[in-house]
Amino acid sequence: MTRRGGTRLVLAVIVLAAVVLSLYGGPAGGGSGVTSNEMGELRAYTPHDPIRINSDDEFDSIAQQEGWSGSGGYLSPYIIENYEIDGHGDAAFYVGNTTRYFILRNSHLYNFSATPTRYNGGVVEFYNVQNGEVYGCNVTHGQYGVYITSHSSKNRVEYSTFYNVTNGVYLHFYSSQTSVAHNEFLYGVHVGTAITISYYSDDNSIWYNTVDGPSAGVYINGQSGGCTGNVISRNEIYGTRDYGVYIYRSPGNRVENNTIRNSMNEGIRVYIGSSTLIVNNSVIGSTGYGIDVNSADNAIIYNNSLVNNNGAGDSYDPAHVQATNNGTNQWYYKNRGNYWSDWTSPDSDNDGIVDDPYVLDGDPGSRDLYPLAEPSTPIPEMPPQLTAIAIIVLAYAVRRR
Repeated sequence: MTRRGGTRLVLAVIVLAAVVLSLYGGPAGGGSGVTSNEMGELRAYTPHDPIRINSDDEFDSIAQQEGWSGSGGYLSPYIIENYEIDGHGDAAFYVGNTTRYFILRNSHLYNFSATPTRYNGGVVEFYNVQNGEVYGCNVTHGQYGVYITSHSSKNRVEYSTFYNVTNGVYLHFYSSQTSVAHNEFLYGVHVGTAITISYYSDDNSIWYNTVDGPSAGVYINGQSGGCTGNVISRNEIYGTRDYGVYIYRSPGNRVENNTIRNSMNEGIRVYIGSSTLIVNNSVIGSTGYGIDVNSADNAIIYNNSLVNNNGAGDSYDPAHVQATNNGTNQWYYKNRGNYWSDWTSPDSDNDGIVDDPYVLDGDPGSRDLYPLAEPSTPIPEMPPQLTAIAIIVLAYAVRRR
């Protein structure tokens, strides 16, 4: 294909993707070097050098030099917007040791280096930062999309799109009370993790994100220090190479109301953890177990819908059980268990509970004592916007060829 022909193809598929996304809602923040303001008019990104800020005083000084609106307070955050920033191998936007309120929004930031000479490899990096926000940005080409570390807290990463980053959002080293919400993570190949929480990072909220095709969707990694009080809720996670959600050596976390589909390993895994709540999730078509609770205790797992995981068909097969349990855990709550697509009858008294327990793999005697005859909520369909996501990834791949 000629360069001109390839360009025309890219333009055609991007236009088609834009049409689909406009109908169903797609990546926030635009993506073709333009963004839209609140009045709906298109505005081009303004090229800008990498931004480095390392104290409140420096923030105030640079804000004045740049003419950023706001005062850095709660009611008047600094607004940094409409930039295109190439990190030239390092962070495109770095803020450290600040408490000023600020919003980085409607910008395209990229890095291009997997081996940065400074910082940690994040296209956007917060180091010991409170009260920062990334909103409506396109973040591309980096070891990490947004890297938040070193006692950072009360930050937000929302309505942004991440692609061609190995790890999308990384919360590390006592980073707490951060909201990661309404973002899209697009992976053309199965590498990296969309969202990682690690090293004593507690009380973070992972909400309403769409994840398509990384190695892992959401990973709580407590190997160097357990992470607790984190909530993973209402995310849509598709086609991960390994796990949809993986919690490792971390107690007291919640996984609820997520849709996890077509994981090539397991849908939800908890390993060496305690007191995990897994509730109201739909786990569909995992190659391995839909839910794997291993070397863990005091987990409560109920009201989940497990459909066709681990090769399960319409009827129970001991060789294709949909979940496994190792440890003292409870697969029901208040006489309600989980829905298993291979175990829906008999329900002779029509109380909504299958008459016999669902036998799990793992420790002898592991079972769901109150399996549901019907799912608590309808099994989600594949969302239409994923078709547009696939088109965008294809267009990008053709352009790079």
